Amino acid sequence: MRVIFWNIRGIGNKRSRLSLRRLVNKFKPIFIFIAEPQIKPTMTNILKLGLPDFSLSILSNDCDSKIGNLWCLWNIGFHNHILVAASNQHITISYDGLVISAVHGKVSISARRELWKDMENLAHLNLPWLAIGYFNCIRSREERSCGTGPLSCSITNFNDCIDACRLTESYSSGPKYSWCNGQMGRTRILYKLDRAYYNNDWIAKFKGWSCKFLARENLDHSALIGWIQGILKPKNIPFRFLNSWLSISSFRDLVIHS
Repeated sequence: MRVIFWNIRGIGNKRSRLSLRRLVNKFKPIFIFIAEPQIKPTMTNILKLGLPDFSLSILSNDCDSKIGNLWCLWNIGFHNHILVAASNQHITISYDGLVISAVHGKVSISARRELWKDMENLAHLNLPWLAIGYFNCIRSREERSCGTGPLSCSITNFNDCIDACRLTESYSSGPKYSWCNGQMGRTRILYKLDRAYYNNDWIAKFKGWSCKFLARENLDHSALIGWIQGILKPKNIPFRFLNSWLSISSFRDLVIHS
């Protein structure tokens, strides 16, 4: 199961669309989750993305009075999914017995408590579950570089939710911090605000599933790619002959018939 999540902070500009196309062409995801598109999910705007392998029908938490902050796009070969739940902080879908939640956490602690409640309710589905996205909170002080906060109760609430849902944070590679305030020197602040979690059923089905944070491309958030990452065999392994092989009586026949 290959997934992309990106808090792109505006998909209406050409640079963001080109960056997204490069990611899609390289990683070939099944689902793409875009946070903060900052435009309406109209047919014209979807066509401008230039993703021919993806459906023009998308899911979003858009409403008449407010532009939504989450989009879900899917490869045209994977269309039998259903919307399980949605709010202004997450979209949760079900596909082939799997549950995937894309998260965009609010700034305020009280608003995020509603997100934590939604996640705890989703945990009761007892299905393979992936929760990926922008949780807008850290789990310890070590997940920030410079800056102040957050409050201890914010960290505690987040950790309590993860424990209550029995989720495990995915192994990740790439940059340590997923968000930067765009400043340099002493005013530069970095946080790990984006991440992926899964339950035991998910990792039992997708052994080796992990994620990678990509380098930020003039944006404040890293794109997050999740998939089963195989261990590549090095191409420069030297061949070594061991004299002890000659003591094996069947060695000559083995070489001849190989």
